[in-house]
Amino acid sequence: MKFIQYLFLIGLLASSGRVEAGSVAELKVAYLEKVLRAREERETVVDKLATGYETALAKAQSNYQKAGRLADVLSVKNERELLSNQSWPFPPLTEATPPDVVRLRKIYEKSRIETERTYAETRATMGERMKELLQNATVSLTKEGKIAEAELAQKELKAVINDPELKQSRDFLARVKNNQEAPPAIRLRRSGDDLEVMVRYDRQGEISMDSPVENLLEITTSQREKGDTKATLLGEFLGAEGYQADTFTIFDHQFDEKLPARVIGSSLSIEGGHKIEGREAMRILMGPKAKNPRLEIADLLPAGKGTSTYQLEFSYLIPKENKSMTGFAFHQGFAAPIVEEQLGKKGAWVDETLVSPSLNEHRYLRLYFEGLAGNGEFNGGNESIYLDGLKVSYRSFSGQVVSTYDENGVESDPTIDPAKQKTIAHSGKLLPNSF
Repeated sequence: MKFIQYLFLIGLLASSGRVEAGSVAELKVAYLEKVLRAREERETVVDKLATGYETALAKAQSNYQKAGRLADVLSVKNERELLSNQSWPFPPLTEATPPDVVRLRKIYEKSRIETERTYAETRATMGERMKELLQNATVSLTKEGKIAEAELAQKELKAVINDPELKQSRDFLARVKNNQEAPPAIRLRRSGDDLEVMVRYDRQGEISMDSPVENLLEITTSQREKGDTKATLLGEFLGAEGYQADTFTIFDHQFDEKLPARVIGSSLSIEGGHKIEGREAMRILMGPKAKNPRLEIADLLPAGKGTSTYQLEFSYLIPKENKSMTGFAFHQGFAAPIVEEQLGKKGAWVDETLVSPSLNEHRYLRLYFEGLAGNGEFNGGNESIYLDGLKVSYRSFSGQVVSTYDENGVESDPTIDPAKQKTIAHSGKLLPNSF
């Protein structure tokens, strides 16, 4: 059906208020054809913008290559790959991106957003008009006793109302401005350090890992400053894959002096600052009759299976003459080894890094000894192992909504009880259908 026929049909329906069953079907076809036409026009403009951007990037890459600037060549090459893969929106540029590419990206993004807004405005207008026509058709057909035809009109009306693309278009218009400034969406708290940020909508008008974030004064439990994040994007704040995580270090001690009070040895003799093999470390000594021996540090690890990811960095030494204390493993709580293999290299200092998702509800870190025979009581043979430093940091986080913002940027009443806050992310991943 030609575009002029669509206009004729729209005018006829609007003026007469009478719609036959066939007219409802024809109206649907005309509407869908107009949607397709709008999409084709958008794609034509997007292709033209991409071609222009590709040409400019190729020229910049050639210039950098002639100048022997490898890092800049690789930066442009990456940008061209994003463009070739039809990625949108693009991930943020790094600080190392050459100024020429930054300038070109800004030009492209500005034009692309204007194109997307034009399409969104067209779709929103078309949807509202179609909705109005189908509402009128439902009423007029019902009055005429044409119930089957009225039901058809009502069915098409529901399809328009529930059209996800229409909702996306309306959200885009409300949340993405021509100047690329997006309104605030939510106030979010992350696990671990409990920092809170304002999360804005991304360039698609949605909450994603590319959503900009800004520091806020924390209000959960009590209003006080708990620190600032270096993150500028939600993916950095939550530690999402592919983003430079703004990590949180909860424990960092060299054990080269008096041990922190929170480090507890059960049926063990522990001492900081012990000199051995050129280092000052913590000595962990076990006697011949040790009942359930373990090293423990409380309130350290994230609670909840799979909610966060953490990392342990440390060095250990197992003397080569040890016969009883020949290996150990870190656990989250009881009987939950962070890695399956025990640590058992002997005779020299070993540097280790262990990464693990949170395994259970327990927050304490325990060190258990492997390979010892006994039934609740173990013979350590008065042997020792040594730890030189331990650093525990959170690499990815869960996220909880403290409050939301309406379309005018007004913040809702906050939920200051962390137990009542809605979780929308685990381990740096947004949960489906969480907002």
